[in-house]
Amino acid sequence: MLRVYWKELLELTRDKKTLIFTVLLPTLIMPAIILGFLALSIKIASKAQVETLNYAIVGSSNFSQIEEALTREKDDEGNSLNFNLIKLEDGADVEELINKNEIRFAIVIPEDTKSKIEKGLTGELEFKYNDSATTSALIFRRVSKALDAVRESELDKRYASLGLSKEQGK
Repeated sequence: MLRVYWKELLELTRDKKTLIFTVLLPTLIMPAIILGFLALSIKIASKAQVETLNYAIVGSSNFSQIEEALTREKDDEGNSLNFNLIKLEDGADVEELINKNEIRFAIVIPEDTKSKIEKGLTGELEFKYNDSATTSALIFRRVSKALDAVRESELDKRYASLGLSKEQGK
């Protein structure tokens, strides 16, 4: 039986094509391809973290804390936010501007947001961005992190209005 294995092994080494596909490709080329893609994705992610993002807010007067949070220079941890507010003309189509890459994202604030929050209801914002872009998840995470302070502030106000401590609200 050992002789049959030895004979098959010799036949495999004679055929260079088989040798390349069974040994060389899986052990050398595939790890190189994987490392290349890993390096590329790290480079894209790091660029997306520091890129200045152009954005627009539709209805910023309906809840001005959103604009204040995004126009700050640094977040709570001292990291630069790198957001650039683009003022839109009335009736501008934000989806078209996102598709043209003139802005990376837009936040649409409905007219009744402030009154809903004051009544203790949930105020909803619409976040529009190109979710098919490679860096869309990173953009969403950056904006969410920048708006965390507004969310925390509003939750604290709501807890206080209900007579609850922050710990009781969680």
